[in-house]
Amino acid sequence: MPKLLVEIQASHVGIGKTTFAQKLNYPWVDDCINLVESDPAFYYEGKRNVFKSDTDNEILRAHLVLENATAMLDQLSKDLGDNWTIVTSRSPVISSAQFSKYPIDWKPLVEYYRKRVDHLKVDQVLILDYGSSIQADETYLKRAYERMLQRGRAYELKAFDSFETYCKFFEKAEEEKKSIVEMYEKEPEFYNYKIMPFHDFDEADVQEAKRVIWDCNTSLMV
Repeated sequence: MPKLLVEIQASHVGIGKTTFAQKLNYPWVDDCINLVESDPAFYYEGKRNVFKSDTDNEILRAHLVLENATAMLDQLSKDLGDNWTIVTSRSPVISSAQFSKYPIDWKPLVEYYRKRVDHLKVDQVLILDYGSSIQADETYLKRAYERMLQRGRAYELKAFDSFETYCKFFEKAEEEKKSIVEMYEKEPEFYNYKIMPFHDFDEADVQEAKRVIWDCNTSLMV
């Protein structure tokens, strides 16, 4: 089998992407929550900045998210030999773009991410994107928002202080990802981008994701 990296793209806070990643029964790495919780003011609020330039701080945030993601992938893959499928509960470049507060040129960061995963000899990145399907259904948005409230992370509650704020943020986030997706679609042999249906990450979603992953692995072995 080849080396396949599967990214779960579902940036909506409280949607349950980490639990879903575990249900797929592949080795998996968590998203950047530990990184964010190390300094919520910097990562979530855009405060306590390192540089004077807002753009430089945005680039730093994105770079650290990408490096954190690939470092975790590197650590896990060392124990898996030459052939593996690893699931990550976030698509780090897309997510960084969606949560960015200031416009930056994402092309160098996409190129940096490609170099990092190339170094790990990844054959293909399969992006399973649930974001559009989630955003299109208010029922799922409300469920995710309620989970976020129940979880009670202070920085999330501050950022999304109402359901309206939550919906508007992720409506914009879905627009922000388009430039990254366009870059990925120029390299279809490496970035295999799939728009996925969403049913609250139920068993149907689990089985469909497993099918897509299986098909992807099969095609890479031909």
